[in-house]
Amino acid sequence: MDKIHYQNIAQVEKNNWWYRGKREILLSTVQKLAFRKGATVLDVGCGTGIFLSLLNSRSNLTCYGLEPENGFFRLASSRLPKRISNRELAKFSQYVKSKKSQFPPHYDLVTCIDTLEHLKDDHLAISQMAALVKPGGVLLLYCPAYMFLWSKLDTISHHFRRYTKSQLENLIKQAGLSPVFSSYSNTLLFPPIALIRCLSHLVGRDLFFDPTGLKPHHPLINRLFYSLYTLEKFFWFPHQHIITLPFGVSVLAIAQKPKPTSP
Repeated sequence: MDKIHYQNIAQVEKNNWWYRGKREILLSTVQKLAFRKGATVLDVGCGTGIFLSLLNSRSNLTCYGLEPENGFFRLASSRLPKRISNRELAKFSQYVKSKKSQFPPHYDLVTCIDTLEHLKDDHLAISQMAALVKPGGVLLLYCPAYMFLWSKLDTISHHFRRYTKSQLENLIKQAGLSPVFSSYSNTLLFPPIALIRCLSHLVGRDLFFDPTGLKPHHPLINRLFYSLYTLEKFFWFPHQHIITLPFGVSVLAIAQKPKPTSP
């Protein structure tokens, strides 16, 4: 990720409608998964640690993070001291097996929020994350959706791809996990965003493009977008499959690691 981009993220993510909305939806989703008190969480690619610190303060979960980007790592460590590792995923997977590790070797919940698209080999990454999940534990993925929504923002963010729901489900199955729930997200704002992205492709340049993707909005617009985005948290009940959203700017997938079968 370009240095200027992650610096801008750190500055605006507290109030920007997209970051706030995403955090609220995912916090609500984790709460609905109803983990036991003291259950362990690992957030792969935790960024500045703002989501993880909120999860830590709002729940009875024990939270850890993984963030190899030095700028983000320092910010995340200031929020959760001694709970953040700056190792790459593959190196972390080996480190937690050693006696020197200060981190648990396995977790009740592993989250990967807007990170999988940054990893060149996503098949390998999900397999490595699956290995960190306890038997009966959960992997939660949240990624940008649809390649036709690709924009310059994806390029400067160093994304390799965007996903469909079926693509995430297939990756999960290939890693030996069982899909529990999947849905598109940011659905109500999908039509205007898709229209702008498609028009941008037609004219050969990004319309309304802000180089950081984080230009402040008018407070009323920011509040409106946040309200539309967070309506989704009232629809998602991962264990009940009540409603899945048919399209969106992002996509969510939740999977469970099977428990060993009794002989």
